[in-house]
Amino acid sequence: MVELDQFKYTINQYRDPLVEVGHSLDLERKKDRIEELEAPGFWDNIERSQQVMKELKNLKDTVEEYKGLVDQLEDIDTMLEMGYEEEDPSLIPEIDEMVKTFVESLEQLRV
Repeated sequence: MVELDQFKYTINQYRDPLVEVGHSLDLERKKDRIEELEAPGFWDNIERSQQVMKELKNLKDTVEEYKGLVDQLEDIDTMLEMGYEEEDPSLIPEIDEMVKTFVESLEQLRV
């Protein structure tokens, strides 16, 4: 189906930018910092724990947002495979919406 080919082409255009965003977010460092902040003894200092909780939430939100984009991309790939296998035109609107949502989310994160 031509529409599926167009979706696949569009999504492929965003694979490298998604990886670049992941690198620029320095996700591994953020994950390491999350583990560090969640280490035992965290709650021993109440004042410090309040400050750290804010940082921890920020770090987790960033990591989860990126993970959500990766999950969206995997879901789109699955839907595209289904579309090719089943040759079902009723999947086109759903895939279209998924692609639009993914692109918008990625662009927001890039900014």
